[in-house]
Amino acid sequence: MALNNILNKLFIKTNIYIEIKIDYYSTEIALSTIYTDKFKRIIPVIVVNPRLMPTDENLKAHILAHEYGHHIYKHVFDCNVSHEERQRREDEADLYAHNFVCDHGYNINIVRNNFLINQHNLNSKIYESIQSTNNSRLYIIDNFIKNKKKQYLYFNIKN
Repeated sequence: MALNNILNKLFIKTNIYIEIKIDYYSTEIALSTIYTDKFKRIIPVIVVNPRLMPTDENLKAHILAHEYGHHIYKHVFDCNVSHEERQRREDEADLYAHNFVCDHGYNINIVRNNFLINQHNLNSKIYESIQSTNNSRLYIIDNFIKNKKKQYLYFNIKN
C-alpha cells in the first residue's frame, strides 16, 4: 500500500503516469526503462523488485522518486553514454528524489543515514553507481544541490 501512496504523490506532482512492473528476479531494487506497445506507443516503466525494496517508507519514496527523476529528465531514451554522463544523470535523479522526499514530508535524514551506512556495501543495490572514493555521493549530491539551485528553480521542478 505504501508504494501506491508514494506513486500517487509522484503522479500528482508530475501529472505523468509511469507504469510499474514487478520483477521478483531483478537484481536491482528498481530501474527505469521504456518499451513500445503493440500500437507503437512509447510507455515509461519502472521495474520494481519488492523482495529487495526496503520496508521503510522514506527509503521507498526516495527510490521511486529517483526512478521517476530518470523519466522526468528523459534519461531513459539514450543509455549508451559515458561514465561521466551516467554519473551526472544519477546525481540529477538523486536531486529529484531529494526534493520529492523533502517536499512531501518524508524523513530525509533516514535516507541520508541509510545512504551513509550502505555507501561502501557492494551488495547494496539502492544506489547503483556508488563508488568507494574519498568523496561520497552524499557530498556530491549536496554540492550538486547547491550548484544547481538556480537551474532547479528555473525549470520549476519544485511545486
